[in-house]
Amino acid sequence: RKLERLMAFLEEKSFVLDLLKPQNPEPGVHVAIGEMELPRQIWDCALVSSPYLCRGKYVGSLGILGPRRMRYGRMMGLVHQMAGEVGRILDQWGTER
Repeated sequence: RKLERLMAFLEEKSFVLDLLKPQNPEPGVHVAIGEMELPRQIWDCALVSSPYLCRGKYVGSLGILGPRRMRYGRMMGLVHQMAGEVGRILDQWGTER
């Protein structure tokens, strides 16, 4: 049942976009866990996310949705690194055009 709820949630694009859209896009990694911070369909999960920037402006977020008992330190490092890389690629792509 948990997996069915999770899959139904992920199939709804608007839910996922809302989940990754920070209210206050601040640099750095953010962790949301369970009932206090996530929609009911994914209370059994945790989200590690980070905004990425292009030319110093917020343009999007990426994250890892996983079980509450994930290796947070490792996931936070990965999300931080990937958000930085996405931002660098966007900056580079913007200057090449």
